[in-house]
Amino acid sequence: DKESPYPSPISDKSKWSISSNSEKRTEGNDGPIKNLIDNDPKTIWHSWENEDDDTKGGHDDRENHQGDYNFTINFGEKLTFKAISFTQKPTDVEGVVRFFKLYVGDSLEDVTQKVKEGKVTLDSYFSANKNRICYLNLTEEVSCQYIIITTKGDGRYATGAQFDIYTDYIPYVN
Repeated sequence: DKESPYPSPISDKSKWSISSNSEKRTEGNDGPIKNLIDNDPKTIWHSWENEDDDTKGGHDDRENHQGDYNFTINFGEKLTFKAISFTQKPTDVEGVVRFFKLYVGDSLEDVTQKVKEGKVTLDSYFSANKNRICYLNLTEEVSCQYIIITTKGDGRYATGAQFDIYTDYIPYVN
């Protein structure tokens, strides 16, 4: 078995917490936003689908169920990283996250204000998948406690299997 050329992500997420403005009720492996940081690529975050979600633990805080999806991660401490990855869900193409904006801050108030002012750290897209994992280097090392990612998803839904950060840059590999 060939060793991966990619560095390992920060795997200890015990201090991390995550929230989203839209998540589906738990249904099999699909559902809540916490699935995005559980180190299990088989569990999926899926945005709100319909009114059934409202009565069974899901929610959609977007006005009229329209607008960008977002998720907020509190790392529980200041972390320094140079790259991120986003693992798409393993099946279907529904809700694929491509275009996104990454905001960083030292407090929830700080990062929320940056979203309001459009002060992005990275405005990019998750392109070609390596086993459905999309890797992205930041233009410079970042230190923060909070991040917010905003996306339109596929215009109807947003989904994902895993979000990770890396202390090293990701090498370019063909």
